Amino acid sequence: MANPTTIKSSLNVAHSKTTFATIGGQVYGANDWDPMWVWDGVSATASDAGIPSPPQTWGPSPTASSGVADVGRHRFQYRYKDSKTEYVSNPSNIIEITTTAGNTQLSFAISSSGTANVNTSSDAKVDTIILEATNVDGSVFYEAASVPNTSGTSVAFNLSDATLSAVSLSYTDTGHVQPVFFRIVRAHKGRLWGYGRNSEEVGVATGTNGSASVTGSGTAWTVAAIGRLIHFVGDAKVYEVASVTNATTLVLTTTYTGVTHGSPTLYTIQPKDPNLLFCSDALLPESWNLLSFITTLKGMNDRATAMIPVGGSLLVCGSHSMEKLTYSSEPFLVVNNRPPDGQLHPVSHVRGAMNPQCLIEAEGKVYGYDYKGLWAWSGSKPVHISGPVDLWLNNTHPKQGYQGLPHLSWHPDESKIRLHTQSGAGFPQCGEFYEFDVRTSQWCHGTHHIAMSASSSFRSKRDGSTSVYGDVIGFIWMPDRFNACALDGVMPYDINTSGGGLVKHLVKATVKSSPSPTTTAFTINETGLDVSYTTAGADASFTGMPGAPCYSVSLGETAPVLTNNANSVTIGASAQYGVGFSGAPAVGSTVYFGYIPAFLQTGWFTLSEHWEITQPRYIHLFFEPGGIDSDSTSYMTIYPDPSSIRGELVTATAAGAFASAFSDWTTKSEDGVSFTAGDSRIIIQMDRSGTGVSGYRKIPIGSKSWRYLQIEIGMNQPSINTWFGPVFHRIEVDGYTYESPPDVR
Repeated sequence: MANPTTIKSSLNVAHSKTTFATIGGQVYGANDWDPMWVWDGVSATASDAGIPSPPQTWGPSPTASSGVADVGRHRFQYRYKDSKTEYVSNPSNIIEITTTAGNTQLSFAISSSGTANVNTSSDAKVDTIILEATNVDGSVFYEAASVPNTSGTSVAFNLSDATLSAVSLSYTDTGHVQPVFFRIVRAHKGRLWGYGRNSEEVGVATGTNGSASVTGSGTAWTVAAIGRLIHFVGDAKVYEVASVTNATTLVLTTTYTGVTHGSPTLYTIQPKDPNLLFCSDALLPESWNLLSFITTLKGMNDRATAMIPVGGSLLVCGSHSMEKLTYSSEPFLVVNNRPPDGQLHPVSHVRGAMNPQCLIEAEGKVYGYDYKGLWAWSGSKPVHISGPVDLWLNNTHPKQGYQGLPHLSWHPDESKIRLHTQSGAGFPQCGEFYEFDVRTSQWCHGTHHIAMSASSSFRSKRDGSTSVYGDVIGFIWMPDRFNACALDGVMPYDINTSGGGLVKHLVKATVKSSPSPTTTAFTINETGLDVSYTTAGADASFTGMPGAPCYSVSLGETAPVLTNNANSVTIGASAQYGVGFSGAPAVGSTVYFGYIPAFLQTGWFTLSEHWEITQPRYIHLFFEPGGIDSDSTSYMTIYPDPSSIRGELVTATAAGAFASAFSDWTTKSEDGVSFTAGDSRIIIQMDRSGTGVSGYRKIPIGSKSWRYLQIEIGMNQPSINTWFGPVFHRIEVDGYTYESPPDVR
């Protein structure tokens, strides 16, 4: 878990989630409603991508003096440049000036405004102004001079034609338009690609008969609406948007001919063509030619939803259709006499993706999630793979209209894909996930301690490729970093501590009596939330737990931490964080920090042969032990499913209601395994003692004649004396010794 730094704010989140692409060492983001933006990984904030061109009203009267330039008619223009990336803008308008003998050097004033001046750029990325000129009576522009983007200075032209013609431009003259608006941005073969457009229907609008002006209430209109079509609910006519004045006012290309709305009404702003695929110039991701596009999904009655590069192709998807774009040189335009050869190839007319986050690539395959479930594609036709969990997926919120909710994540350390979604009643958010193992094709289901609204992959030098989540309250989580986190939400050491890098966080504490605990705040009896380890001292300034889950044992509830210091904790209670605890934690009771309690449930084990359900059985548990000083324990609960009560979960209890059937539980005790009469939970030591040193425990489950078993393994407390808890790898049901292959796993 980490607390992120804001690099871009005020983005429209109601319209669509931002999509991202990395190229040239920079990150680009697009959502179809705000201008595409770029971040270089160093600057404090992101900025709009592309560079706006200079004014097209330049009319200078330069100062002339003696120089070396040739006498005659020259043409001039200027443009802006970001010297860090070498990206440029389109040029200003062209002006012509005839030099005369003795007056061939021209000096142009630079100012922040004024048609008589070279205007500076207000774009923070721009640091250079380039003056371009032609030879006498020429038409080809060359670089005449480059100067800082500074007002109150000047730029001079003083080159002979022979010298000037040797300074060719390293970029095309035009085609450096800022990116157009689109929903999805991806990097592929040295270009940025933009795809898909959304509908806008946030707020309400009022049209007035005879007026071209439309007033909104609760709207967030941007210039992205220009050229799109607005339709008022109940009207038969649509109108094109000519301009956008502000977030609540836009202007139509024609006057509104309907009846003046007595009160604001619902509306929709639709793109004329939602399925356009654009691309930038090669190696110039911030230069876009407005004619460099193609229309996809023709005749599919579908709308663009997702796009992903795979190999040398670009896979584009609608909600129920897929196409593949291939090209070798130039996709859509003639460039340097190279003809375009971009081709769209149909892939499927029945499968697609629900949204841009429902399409990922893993180990050479593409995985997608649509209304029919999860599919895999390796080059021919997509193959349905979610059959075992389709019944549950049908009850999730996306199937009920929340298409932008789910997202997929790839976890390379485990070779698993997670579909993050939500089922049941309540506000739709991704509080659970379905996990697919690409090696075994097995499925499992889990829950998040807090809803995860987004996920992404990234690559670092230390960890390689891994996944990152973003939760609904603004924190980032790294679920694959087993070597760095003892528990979800609690870092293993305080990176800011003055006591050294081995200062460990306390993950267990007891509630102090004074001040009295409340539903949102308590203090602890311990000396601090940081505890010393080896030679390191405690860090009383530790404040690194916001966002982490806090579990109250007395209440049996979990809530996220809002703030903390060394001895006190405030629980979040807001629209984002939730209601906090339902009551105050009891004085002296235990609280845990991290994802505790946690458990996993297997599917149903089927013991098919007669001897297997009449002879004593054992559960063989294979795991990766915790740290060297690990004291972690887990519990196991067995749910038998007798045919007489098929479908109902019944907990097996040692020496309890079925005492006679379980008499051999305790008599066949095993290393690291213990039972308590009347308690359904079998306690398992997950440390490195005994057989645990090799990551193996054997649990006797008696001779009861069960045919079906479901197993739950969980942890009710964290690993107190170690940073690392156990990792479960495999569960088998077999005889006293396990076989290869096992009877059931």
